[in-house]
Amino acid sequence: MRSWYRPFLVGEEKIVWLSQESIALSNRYGFRDEIDKYAILYPIRMRGYPMNGSDVFKLFEKHSFFPSIARLSFASLRARSRLFLVGGALRDLLLVGKICREPDLLIEGDVDSFLEFALKDGYHLREKTPFLTLKLEDENGFKFDISVCRKESYDAPGALPRVFPASLSEDLYRRDFTMNSMALTLTDPEKGLLYDPFFGFNDLKERVLRIIRPFAFLEDPTRIIRGIRLKARFSLVFDELTLKAMRIAVDKGALRWVGWVRIWRELEELFKEDKAIDGILFMENLGCWKSLGVKFGDFEKLLLRKVALQGFESDIDRVEFFTLVIFGANPDGCPERWAKLFQLPRRLKKSLLLAPLWRRLKKMSFNERYRFLREAGKSVVKLWSLCLEEDLFPLWESYNKARPILSEDEIEALVSGKGPEYGRIKMEILRLQLEEGINDKDEILRRLKERSV
Repeated sequence: MRSWYRPFLVGEEKIVWLSQESIALSNRYGFRDEIDKYAILYPIRMRGYPMNGSDVFKLFEKHSFFPSIARLSFASLRARSRLFLVGGALRDLLLVGKICREPDLLIEGDVDSFLEFALKDGYHLREKTPFLTLKLEDENGFKFDISVCRKESYDAPGALPRVFPASLSEDLYRRDFTMNSMALTLTDPEKGLLYDPFFGFNDLKERVLRIIRPFAFLEDPTRIIRGIRLKARFSLVFDELTLKAMRIAVDKGALRWVGWVRIWRELEELFKEDKAIDGILFMENLGCWKSLGVKFGDFEKLLLRKVALQGFESDIDRVEFFTLVIFGANPDGCPERWAKLFQLPRRLKKSLLLAPLWRRLKKMSFNERYRFLREAGKSVVKLWSLCLEEDLFPLWESYNKARPILSEDEIEALVSGKGPEYGRIKMEILRLQLEEGINDKDEILRRLKERSV
C-alpha cells in the first residue's frame, strides 16, 4: 500500500504523504494549488487478509430472511461467484447485533450466471440499473438489493459516477467510511470470513468515523450529510483528518455541486433519525446550512430545543416537522423555492407553504384562520404552537369538528337558495359558534337579523 503514496516535505521538518490518486485527481479537478490540504501524516494502513467472522455470521443467521439469503448464497456458489453482506447492514450487525433494514448484498464474479440460477430458484428480478445493481424478491416478499463489485470514476466533483465491474478489494476501496468498507462472506468455502482492509472493525469499536480517501467528500458531497447522520445515530466522532476533509468540502461549496433532489434524499434520511436534532445542529456548526443558502439561526435552534422534549408518532411526522422548522419557519426563507428545488411530494409541499403563516395567524380574519387551520396537518399545528408559545391543538380540533348549528335548509331559507350569500352566512354562523361560543339556534338567528346578514 505504501507504494501508492509519495512523501512530501512541508516546511523544514514535517513530512506528509500524498497518494498517487490524490495527485491525479487534484490535477483533473483543478485543485492542484491546494493539494497540500489533502495530505495525511502517514500512508493508510491496509489489512490484506480476512478475519474470522463466525460470531457475526451467527447473528446474521437469526434473521427471518436468512433462509432466503442461504439460497442466494448457493446460487452464487453454483455460478462460481462470491456473495457478501456489506455496507450499512454489516455495520449495524456489528454495532447493535441486528440488521434494522433490508440487507445490502454484494456479488463478485459471473453476475449473469448468478442471476440465471437465482431466477430458476424462484426469485423475481424487480430492477436492474446501469449502476450495476439488482433488486431481487423471493416468493415470501423479501426484497434484496444486490450490487455488483464495481469501481467508480467521477468526471467532475459532485457528478454521478461512471461505474465499471471490479474486484472485491476495489469495491471496498471506493466506499466512504472505513466502517462501511467491510464484507462478510456468505458463500462456501469462505463462509463467515470478514474482509476488513481498512480496519473498519477497529474504528467501530472505538466509535470513530474515518474517511478512506481525502477526496471522497469532493467526489460525492452527499457523503457529508451521510456521515453526519451516522454520527448522530450511533453517537460517533469524526477523526481529525475526516473532519478536516469535510470542512474543506463545505467551505468550497461542494454541497451545491450535486442535484437538489440528491441533497433532499440525504436530509430526509437524517430527519428520520431519533437524534436528528444533533445532526441538524452539527450541520449548522460545520457551515452546511449556510453553504446551501438556508437561513438557519437562533430562532430555528430555539424551536429544535423546544421540540426535543416532545415525541413523534412516525418517521413521516418527524421528517415533515424538521422540514418545516428548517425551510418554512422563517417567513423570509422562501419555502416555495425549497419545495420546488427538492421536488417535494404534494402533501409535504402544502405543509411547507403553510408553515410561515404562524406570524400572521392572530391577525387573520376568521374566514382566513378557519381555512388555514382546516388545511393544516399535525406537524404544521405543532410548529405554529411552538412559534406562538400557545397550544393551538384544541382550536385546531374545534375548527375541524365544527358544523353549522343551522341546517342547510334553514340557511337557504335565509338567503333564498345557495350562492355567495349562502357561504357568507355559513361562515358567520361558524364564527359565532367558534369565536363567541354561541350554540343556541334562536340566539344565532337573532344575531344574524341584528347584523342584517
